[in-house]
Amino acid sequence: MHIPSAFTRSLCSALAAGALVASPARAIPTSEDNTAAAPNHPGARYLAAALARSEAAARLAAGDAASAVASCAPALAVAGPAQHGCRLITAAAHLERHEWEEAAAVLAPARGSLGALEPWGALFLGEALAGTGASDRALALLDEAAAADPDGPLGRRAEVPAALALAHAGKLEPARQRLEALLAARRGPTAELRLALARALEAAGEKAEAVALFQRIWREHPDLPEATRAEERLAALRAGGTPIPTPSGDDRVVRIERLLERGHATAALAELEALRIEGRELELTLLRAKALGAADRKPEAEAILGPCLAATAPRQVRLEALELAARLTMRRMAVDESLGHLRRLEQEAGGATARSAAFLAAFFLYDAGRFAEAEAAFRAYGKKHGRQARGDEAAWYTAWSLYKQGKNLAAARELAALERRWRRSSLVDQAIYWQGRALERAGRKAEAAARYRASIARDPGGWYALLARERLGEKAPPLALEARPLAVPAALPKQPQETGARLDRAAALYAAGLLDEGGAELEAAIEGRRDASLLAAAAQLAHEAGDHHRAFRLGLFRLGGLRGAADIAFPEAFPAEVRSAAARFEVDPHFVWSIMRQESGFRPRVRSPAAAVGLMQLLPVTAERIAGLLQRPAAEAKRLEDPAVNVTFGTWYLGALLERFGGSVALAAAAYNAGPPAVARWMAEPARKDLPLDEFVESIPYRETRHYVKRVIGNMQIYRLVHGGDAVQLRATLPPLQPGVDF
Repeated sequence: MHIPSAFTRSLCSALAAGALVASPARAIPTSEDNTAAAPNHPGARYLAAALARSEAAARLAAGDAASAVASCAPALAVAGPAQHGCRLITAAAHLERHEWEEAAAVLAPARGSLGALEPWGALFLGEALAGTGASDRALALLDEAAAADPDGPLGRRAEVPAALALAHAGKLEPARQRLEALLAARRGPTAELRLALARALEAAGEKAEAVALFQRIWREHPDLPEATRAEERLAALRAGGTPIPTPSGDDRVVRIERLLERGHATAALAELEALRIEGRELELTLLRAKALGAADRKPEAEAILGPCLAATAPRQVRLEALELAARLTMRRMAVDESLGHLRRLEQEAGGATARSAAFLAAFFLYDAGRFAEAEAAFRAYGKKHGRQARGDEAAWYTAWSLYKQGKNLAAARELAALERRWRRSSLVDQAIYWQGRALERAGRKAEAAARYRASIARDPGGWYALLARERLGEKAPPLALEARPLAVPAALPKQPQETGARLDRAAALYAAGLLDEGGAELEAAIEGRRDASLLAAAAQLAHEAGDHHRAFRLGLFRLGGLRGAADIAFPEAFPAEVRSAAARFEVDPHFVWSIMRQESGFRPRVRSPAAAVGLMQLLPVTAERIAGLLQRPAAEAKRLEDPAVNVTFGTWYLGALLERFGGSVALAAAAYNAGPPAVARWMAEPARKDLPLDEFVESIPYRETRHYVKRVIGNMQIYRLVHGGDAVQLRATLPPLQPGVDF
């Protein structure tokens, strides 16, 4: 985070020219002001306050609310724009920590002096007062904030706390209307809204409805704190004499299924231990097998599946058990046993399930290295099911299985047919390149060279173009990569009033360091707009404010990518953090940005379903090990939303992977995605260990990892070409595997 640059200030001026209010950031003195020379001079105090606000904003964006509050404390005593920004930042930090009274105390004195941010001040203060229980005052402020832009970010953000405040105030009918409307529209946290409605119903004496809703929360949201609170309320009602129905077997099954869906296999197993439902024993056995498999207890899962596979088992249980058994047996490479399950599934299921079974059977043959059988199976799938689903994939694997058998000309013909028939398929790029490789192996070098050049022309910055250049022996791209930087207008035309107000608030929020709120206003301002000058100015404003994710998405999807906004579509985001870590750990910074672009899209606080965190999507357990190896405080591993911590740990890990895999960026990228033990295992397998790099990557058994490697190395190539540097050089053969990081 930094004080806005000259561009951001000039953009605010451009916005003001369109009948908007200029951002308060323009009033911040800079180091060019000679008035800041004396420590006690007002200019020096203003500059110190601005720097404090900037640091506080960075701490808040990094998820460190306590440090944000501490950083802003000095600026709260200095009148001026920095003070107003710090009041908002401090209030936001307190709200994040559920410190309602502290948030209200810091915001109340600023009312009436926040300019364009007055509605956001009302919103934050309303949220704080709602937390203290002052529901009537909170509702007035929340309604005031929403009135400024009912259909925009203010209105959307105010509607949930307003509904909750109504519920807490005991105003059942208006609360019920708002909460049920939010639930029907799926706006807001479902479990929290249901819990508030249930408590309001309980307080109004409608206990039967409240009990039903508490039980639904317990059943459908078992992994959230609201389920525990719902269970506590049910216990209290039961103790008070309210009749509480015992959860049915169906209720318990739904709860266990939700736990499994959300990755809590151990908790699901614990609940299954005590569950008995007469007449549904096989259904529960199947559920237990799924949970054991998800908990990586696969031999136990396989051992109990037998009764579920019997012809006498209920049809749905049998079909699900066949698919699970096929996957479990394939994990231990019992290929024929797995194929038996899949063929039976295909015969018994029909429809999409039968198609999936047929495709999976063909893929298992391919993965086991039985290429002639795989070729026949994929060809049969294409004829029978290819028009309905995955026909291009079946065509690809038919050709690839021919290639793996050394039938080069036949493979080239199949790939050419794929290119003609499936012109819109994402597999065409690889079909063109591998036509070249098959023709080259068949001794038809001129035809191969033509295919390589076609590959380069189709996607000059992509993975296959890079491989094609290597095959042609060209060190620089023979075709110029069309990469144009973002062109930002000097001034914007006057905007519609609603758009102008949202842009004004976005600029002011960005200047105050509130990236999420500023980004929400920016997105609302440009929603549905096609004015290139407006979009370009918005992208640059977000980029300069440090909101790299929104700038990146605008550049990539709405401003032409390489052809209109190359520097934004492939940004050098968080430059200080990346360059520092890259230099320290001797990693190409373009490699770091390429990983970051693929992992998080430059979102510092994003969390994956697998619990990976931040810019480089590190798992907390991985971060803990890295912290120990770097001799850093263990607490740092819990600050993965902080760009400085995340980039440092992620870049160290990339450096360690490069050492382990002989400096190969492709193998390091594969290991970053799939884990180094998996890549090391593939490199040791007889069928893969002697493959050239391009064939090895194409033979990676995990679809996600195959795609990941291609995208990351393609990203890296474009980063170098856009921002300066030589083309990526790939080693054609696999390097020797080195000892090193294995987590």
